Amino acid sequence: MRGRMRLLRPHPALLFLLAMGAGLMLGVFGPVAIPVDPIIMVLLGLLFLEVRLGGGRELLRSRRAVVVVLGLNFLILPAVALGVTALIVPDDDLVRLGLLIYLLFPCTDWFLGFTRVAGGSTALGAALIPVSLVLQLLLYPVWISALSGRSLPGVVEALWPALLEGLLVPAGVAVVLRVLIGLLGGRAVLERVQGIAGGCVPWAIAALILGLFSSGLGEAALEPATLGRVLAGVVMFFAVSLALSELVRRWAGLAEDEVTLVVFTTTARNAPLMLAVTALALGENAVITAVIVLGMLLEFPHLTALTWWMRRRRRGARRPRAATPLTTAA
Repeated sequence: MRGRMRLLRPHPALLFLLAMGAGLMLGVFGPVAIPVDPIIMVLLGLLFLEVRLGGGRELLRSRRAVVVVLGLNFLILPAVALGVTALIVPDDDLVRLGLLIYLLFPCTDWFLGFTRVAGGSTALGAALIPVSLVLQLLLYPVWISALSGRSLPGVVEALWPALLEGLLVPAGVAVVLRVLIGLLGGRAVLERVQGIAGGCVPWAIAALILGLFSSGLGEAALEPATLGRVLAGVVMFFAVSLALSELVRRWAGLAEDEVTLVVFTTTARNAPLMLAVTALALGENAVITAVIVLGMLLEFPHLTALTWWMRRRRRGARRPRAATPLTTAA
């Protein structure tokens, strides 16, 4: 039974690579029109169903950590992302836009799992999710306006009908399901259903990748030069993010579990939601999709390595130091 479950839940990075490869093959042998709108709706519904909402008390209790997380994610790291993309891809608008969309928005789902394994504050992480989600959806048209050079009212007028229709329907369905499951089955059943939804998210992302790549446009972002620049940009962003987290650890006076949360929430990006929202708002573009997926492929091993490092550091901090022998003057 466990072997079957492993087959049904492969590593997301492997699943995304297979979807990219299959989509490219379909595109090479003849572009295939796979309808992606239903896939986007399913993906968004799963994401909204899976999101675990925390309480406001934790935000008030950990005000300094909240300010640090929001300040890094929505002020400092966007400046880092703009600098990295200007340096790495100054001459390719689509690749630059895809890389910025990937880098600008912090994760609202799987970062919590890595935070928990590494011993971070999952209570505060869960409480931050709705705040971060609302800020991202409000800032999305602002960033698109700034990056495209179009006026903000024009961007909002063009984007919001698609976003509202595409977001409200799956969000409404997810809210109704959460309420019904919670009332009829209780918290335990709801958490089990949320776990199942979380397990389905990688499959929905893979289906979206397959649909977008099968159009025959995805290979443009997988040219060696483009691939190298995208991966270099993501590595640079992760390095700066980790360095900033270390500065926070030394100077902000946060508890160790809060520092661990800062590390993961400033590293993990909100690629699944941005894939869906961008496909709704900007149309189906395999180049932008490919860049976002490349970022995800590098993000998983990086988060895994960070988890190992943070756990090792916590164990080292708990280990009692050997007593220094006292010396007496002769």
